[in-house]
Amino acid sequence: MGKITYMELFNDLNSKKRNKKILITAEAIEKIQYIQYDGFSDEDCQIIETLSKLVLKISKENNDSNEVAITYCLESAVLNSSLLDYIGIAKGTEHNVDPLSDTKSYHLIKSSNSCIVVLMHNHPSLSLFSLQDIRFFLENSNIRLMTVISNLGKINYLLRCEKYNRTAAIKLYNEAVEKSNNSNNLNDMQDACKYFLYNSSKAGIKYK
Repeated sequence: MGKITYMELFNDLNSKKRNKKILITAEAIEKIQYIQYDGFSDEDCQIIETLSKLVLKISKENNDSNEVAITYCLESAVLNSSLLDYIGIAKGTEHNVDPLSDTKSYHLIKSSNSCIVVLMHNHPSLSLFSLQDIRFFLENSNIRLMTVISNLGKINYLLRCEKYNRTAAIKLYNEAVEKSNNSNNLNDMQDACKYFLYNSSKAGIKYK
């Protein structure tokens, strides 16, 4: 798909990081608000709000404010059971998390028709999506929505629309990777990510 590997991306991010980890506070968790995502029911959006707060709570209480990813299958909303029975939770390090490292998350992402992945990033200079996040989103086409939450409670998201064009998305991603390969500092790497994000609508992906 691209010219660089996940490990190369992680190494780039770690070698060029400049901000200390921000510890999550109760205020940051409460800051998270309801968002009406296009094409989602009110019930789904309420569940996403709950999961967004949960991902920060788990990070704060059980993972030293490090990265956490929650995966949820949209089809689960019709089931009359506990929400916790239908989510996967993956805990990561200060600089990355792999949702597929959790068995339940892996099953949800690989077998469901439509799922949500909620990611939490704890380095505010990289509170936007990173290139590895974007690649993960593109490689797993059944992920309809992916959100990134900073330790300060800020939310960004990618939403796959009905007019999603995979060929255009991959082309845009490869262009962003090329810009990243030519970067010399953290700002340049962020600009490479922003290039994809700010042009994502051309490939049928909503970024906000």
